[in-house]
Amino acid sequence: IDSDALGFAELGQYHTARVYEQQGEVEKAKELYRALHKKLTKPAEERPLGSYLAAVVTLRLQAVDPSFEPPRNPSMGGSSQLVHA
Repeated sequence: IDSDALGFAELGQYHTARVYEQQGEVEKAKELYRALHKKLTKPAEERPLGSYLAAVVTLRLQAVDPSFEPPRNPSMGGSSQLVHA
C-alpha cells in the first residue's frame, strides 16, 4: 500500500479489502472498496490504472454492499452496472 510505483498502492488497497472481506470485517472492506472505487473512477487522465481494477472493485463493492449502485455514464448511453456471470 505504501509503494510509490504506479498502481501498486491501489492494488494493495484492493487486496487488503479482500482480506477484510474474507475475515468477515465487511464494514472495513466496504470502506476501502468505496475509497478505491472513488479513486479509480476519476476521469482517465487522473486515475492511476486502467479500467480492469475499477471493474473488479465495483463488483466486490456490489457484493459486500448490495445497495451500492455505480454512477451512470451518460456518454455511454446506458447503465454502467456490471453483470455477474
